[in-house]
Formats: sequence, C-alpha cells, structure tokens
Amino acid sequence: MQMLEAIKRKIESAQDLYSVVKTMKALAAVNIHYHARAVEAITEYHQSIEMGFQALLKEKSEILKKPILKNEKRMGVIIFGSQRGMAGKFNVMVANSFMEWEEAKAFDYAQLK
Repeated sequence: MQMLEAIKRKIESAQDLYSVVKTMKALAAVNIHYHARAVEAITEYHQSIEMGFQALLKEKSEILKKPILKNEKRMGVIIFGSQRGMAGKFNVMVANSFMEWEEAKAFDYAQLK
C-alpha cells in the first residue's frame, strides 16, 4: 500500500512538473514573439534613419567636409543615445566618450566614429 501511495505522489509530482514546463514553454513563445517584433521595429527604424541620412547627404554633401571654424568656441554636436531597454551603460559610454573628446578640444572628426 505504501508503494502505491509513493507511486501516486510521483505521478502527481510529474503532472505538476509537466504543467510548469508547459507554462514556461508558453511564456517563452510569447517572449520570442515580442522580441521578434522588436527586431522588426528596430530594423525598420534603422532603415528610416539610413534613408534620412542618404537623402541629407545627397542634398548637402558639403556637410562631410571639415568646417572652417570662425569662432572655435562654438560648435554644434549631435549625440545619439537610447532611452529604451537596458541601454544605460551604452548611454554612459557615449556621454563619457564625448566628454573626453570635448575636454581634449580635439576637433578631429575621425575621433567621433
């Protein structure tokens, strides 16, 4: 009789484990779908930015030339970062790189790549 009870408990445990695994698989499928949509959105965003820069450079190719600075104390800079997801470290790296570059007063545009 004890053996029968032990087998019943093992069967119940296996059924519980099966239920947990089934739930985890469903959650994983949802996460995969979510991330697949995120990849599609990022790809579309990248293509839009790329097309925008291509259009800009087609019309204003002179912006690739190093400007002649009349007043070396003034300069416009655009820095791209991210406000989404877990990009905090990336944003800090971008900010620190800019601050190092700016403090060095090195107007060598190759350093910004």
